[in-house]
Amino acid sequence: MKIMPSQRIPTCGTAALLLVGFILTALLFPIDSVTAGIYKYQREDGTWAFTDDPSLAPDKAAAQAEGGAIPGNDLAEWLQKQKSPANILEKTALATVVITSSVGKGSGFFISAGGHIITNKHVIRSTELQEERREAVYDEVDDRIKNHRRALRKEQAMLNRKRKELKNARKEMHPNAYLAQEAYYQQWQTDINRRKSRLRNAVNDYHRQQSSYENDIGVRDMDQHFTIMLADKSEHNVYLVAISADHDLALLKLDGYVTPHLSAATGGVQAGVPVYAIGNPVSLHNSISGGILSGWENDFLKTDAKIYPGNSGGPLVTEEGGVIGVNTFKKLTHNFEGLGFAIPIETVFSEFSTHL
Repeated sequence: MKIMPSQRIPTCGTAALLLVGFILTALLFPIDSVTAGIYKYQREDGTWAFTDDPSLAPDKAAAQAEGGAIPGNDLAEWLQKQKSPANILEKTALATVVITSSVGKGSGFFISAGGHIITNKHVIRSTELQEERREAVYDEVDDRIKNHRRALRKEQAMLNRKRKELKNARKEMHPNAYLAQEAYYQQWQTDINRRKSRLRNAVNDYHRQQSSYENDIGVRDMDQHFTIMLADKSEHNVYLVAISADHDLALLKLDGYVTPHLSAATGGVQAGVPVYAIGNPVSLHNSISGGILSGWENDFLKTDAKIYPGNSGGPLVTEEGGVIGVNTFKKLTHNFEGLGFAIPIETVFSEFSTHL
């Protein structure tokens, strides 16, 4: 069965805070491989300050250790310590991130210890499907404008005809009747003129907003830097490394850290095996939903594991924690929840082989 574009529902979620958490602390307090407790406290003016000496905080009791010891650069070890995962899937989730772009929010995951992050292209860029839908909306609005203009021209022609008939019949009418009818037509003309003016102003506003919106999209689609949030809720800046020309894939990079990362599942996978979609749907951080691998369709992996808005770009993994695909879209049906689709991890490594 062919997957029609109109059936594909990208699952990304919607500006981002920049350079906070560990990045800010690292900038303020450079550290080496020896870690130390960093304390955060609020000044009287409401701003926040950081110190590695609790005695410098105005209120030691109120000073908060920022998650304990700040790591030198090993985020994998840091997240493991902070989250204490109880099983393989919870440990796997530590490699998943929330990605915030001007397009919205979605998911991604580290695919290397050097900070490489895989996500969907539509998480950070406008997609062809979104452009088609936008053009469809524009066409619909343009058709409505044409219909309103046509209706007003038709009404104006009718009024002109009526006034001409009234003028021809003037000699046969009582003067009061003529004046009353002329006043009615004059009021009608005033009403038409008012509606023409309102339509003209509305069309001008629409075109200004359309131009501004298209300009904003053009600027957003040139973004090279984005924000990610890790499992401990800390936020970091990442940058774009590559975008696939043929697949809904993008590669980002977090510099300066050893990162937790996922490895490809070994030995291949068969239909019917348990799989898990990890992501950040509807503001649920590092949510895990389970299902089975249903099979393959048009080079996509199919699964009944629930994929919601915000899951886009997150990993589809086995119960051993090996990644087999990148959650990409859901195909809805009229009678049941629908199936989720993922791009095989082999496609990821093939697409970004020069970077990974």
